[in-house]
Order: sequence, then structure tokens, then C-alpha cells
Amino acid sequence: LFFLIAGYLAVMGWWFAHNLATFNHALSTVGTQTIFLTSYDDIFAYARSFDLPHLWAWGGKNILLSRLSGISNAAQTFIAVNCFIFLAPFILWSWKRLRAAPAHWPWLKPMTWYALTLYAVMSLVFTFPGERGGLFHSSAALWPWLMALAPAGIGFAVEWAAARLSHWKPQRAKLLFTSLFIVIAFAISLALGTTRAPENDAAQLYSQIGATLPKNSRVMVGNAPGFYYHTGLSAISIPNEPMEIMLQAAETYHITHLLLDSDRPQPLAELYDGSFPHPALELVADVDGLKLFVRHSEADLERSN
Repeated sequence: LFFLIAGYLAVMGWWFAHNLATFNHALSTVGTQTIFLTSYDDIFAYARSFDLPHLWAWGGKNILLSRLSGISNAAQTFIAVNCFIFLAPFILWSWKRLRAAPAHWPWLKPMTWYALTLYAVMSLVFTFPGERGGLFHSSAALWPWLMALAPAGIGFAVEWAAARLSHWKPQRAKLLFTSLFIVIAFAISLALGTTRAPENDAAQLYSQIGATLPKNSRVMVGNAPGFYYHTGLSAISIPNEPMEIMLQAAETYHITHLLLDSDRPQPLAELYDGSFPHPALELVADVDGLKLFVRHSEADLERSN
């Protein structure tokens, strides 16, 4: 336990120190507000807060449907992500068999309670963050156990089949099926890794746009960390707010440019489409659907008037 805690603090301690120096808390004090969201986009709300009355005002039907969606997403995540789809029955079979063995249960207990707690919390409590990555990333902690349960489950399945098929040789079949499933898992990983790689295009576009901006630019963009990483320019996320509120945030943080893409917040859809321009925002570039606006400050607009 000592080494577990020490290892955790060796990684996270620096982040806690940064938070303490920045806003006097080791962790954000507003994270629990995501329990009461009615839309994932409101994670990027500006100058708003969320509480239980806000959630109740959404209506019982919407709350129920969102939680059912969360449960469905949790089941899909477990089967498709954690178990590679085809390993799910072997993992569950293995867990059931080993769960009944007193020698194995102490090793399975941490994984079991973590999995049950994680899936319940991320589907029923933090539903929207859970659906959009919270569950996916947190479930990575289950992999050491699941990938140990999978081959054990394959062994149990082979033994079950061999007891009914006299021509089967269990040891040879175990080696054959385990090797085959490793190949399948590798093929799935390779296919997903090569077909789901749009980040490279975004990186190239960010670099291309960043090269045209002054070094003191401050950009409001959908993927602020990604934009900063690829350009070195200061960036903040676009708030999920109407135009005037977004401009208030831009004025507060001295934003010089706004970069919108097709995944822009819904309140800014008309600005992105060009059907509702604003005098404070001048479109200066359109690079493969990335639209760059120069923001004119309130002082600039007053001088021009």
C-alpha cells in the first residue's frame, strides 16, 4: 500500500502542487457539478453553475432516458473496448469460475469492486462525462485483470468442449485458440489504429494556421490543448454559450482570434455558417473548414465608430 500511494503521488503530486499554486485547491471544486448536466456540451459552460434543481427542471423522462443511454454505453464499452468483443464470454466465464475459488477471490476482489463502482458511477451519476470518455479512460485500470482472465477463460472453454468432443486434445487446442485470438486482437488494433487517425490532419491544419499568426496571439479554439501543442500559441476552449457571452469571455482573457471548425458549439452555428456575422469578428481565413476570425476589441469598435 505504501508503494502504491508513493507511486501515485510521484505522478500526480506535481499536478496537485500546480493546482494548489493556481487556485488554492488540489483538485477542482466544481467537478461535482457535472453530475447535474443535461448536455455534455455544458462542460464548456461559462459563468454558469449546475445543481440538482437544474437537473430536475430537465424533466423525469429526459433524466431516465439519459441514464438508460449511460447504461447502454457502459455495456458497449465493456464488451467492445475492455473485452475486444470476442473475448467477453471468456472473461466472464473465467471470472465466474475463479470467483468461486477461495484462493483466487482475494486477487479478483479489487478488480470486481472497482469495475462495479466505476460502471455504476459513470453511467448513472456522471452520465455525460462517462459517455464521452470518462468511462473509457478509467476502465484502462481493468486491463491487467481482464487480459489475465481472458486466456484462463479460453482454457475453461476448451476443457468444456474437449469433455464433449473425444477427438480434441486440450493442450494443443488451448495453444491454437490462444494464438489465434492474439492474432485477431492485433488485427483489430491495427485496423482501428489506421482508420481512426484524423488527428494528423488537424495537427497539420493547426500548424498551418499558427504559422500565419503573430507570436503574441491568444486563440479561442475547440481543442485548446491540441492547438497550443502544435503551434506554441496561447489558447483557451470555446465556451458553449451564445455569441455575446462568448465575446465577454474573449474580452476577459484578451483573445485575439477565434478558430471554429465543423464541431463548433451549437450557439455559434450561424457564425460558422456565415448567416449571422458579428462586427467584433472578422473572417480572415477558411482552411479546409477551419474558419479563423480576428476579434476586434470593444475599444477598437468604439474607435472605428
